[in-house]
Amino acid sequence: MSIDGRVLVSQYRPTPNARVLGGGLLVVVAVCCALALALLPIETAVGLLIGGIAVVLACIEPLAALGLLLLAIPISTIVTLEAGDFSVTAIEPLIVLLVVVWAARGIARRDLPLEGGPILLALGLLVLALLASSLSALRQERV
Repeated sequence: MSIDGRVLVSQYRPTPNARVLGGGLLVVVAVCCALALALLPIETAVGLLIGGIAVVLACIEPLAALGLLLLAIPISTIVTLEAGDFSVTAIEPLIVLLVVVWAARGIARRDLPLEGGPILLALGLLVLALLASSLSALRQERV
């Protein structure tokens, strides 16, 4: 709003060059996705396709990630990725996606104020120490 109470409306209109660049970028992304889906093994291609759809839906509406998380709970024990000593189910990436998209949308809309203070440095050091200790800890084998 302006000082006299009138609502200001943005007069932004994309230029023809911006439209061509956006359309060209969309074509390049579509061709890259098609090549990746054609050349990858079927399991990886399906996972990439479903993951891409989940990311796009979550970026459009963060509640979609919450719905996908509810759908992933029953199949989390079936679909796991084993990597060394730990396993990743479909729940972990969906939780990260939900938190990141929610925080990004809140920051972009200025609904989520980020205020630093003296405790922020201490909290950051604590998280860094926890991460360092968890990465260097040896896993105890149960007998």
